[in-house]
Amino acid sequence: SKGTMDKKDPSVRRYLAERAELLGAVRLPNNAFQANAGTEVTTDILFLQKRERPAISEPDWVQLGESAEGFAINQY
Repeated sequence: SKGTMDKKDPSVRRYLAERAELLGAVRLPNNAFQANAGTEVTTDILFLQKRERPAISEPDWVQLGESAEGFAINQY
């Protein structure tokens, strides 16, 4: 889900935010799957709780910020 949280287009984050509360997120080390799959990949685990009805306001994590190096990144 690194693509979900850091993608420039916020439409998937907006869709998720409308339907679920983001309880937390964890970015795994890029070598977390090295032993199993022999690969290095950035992975985020999102903890979401389904809403009973769609949200009206948009939380901050839907929009991207900028890293110190100038890259677009989710500040959450």
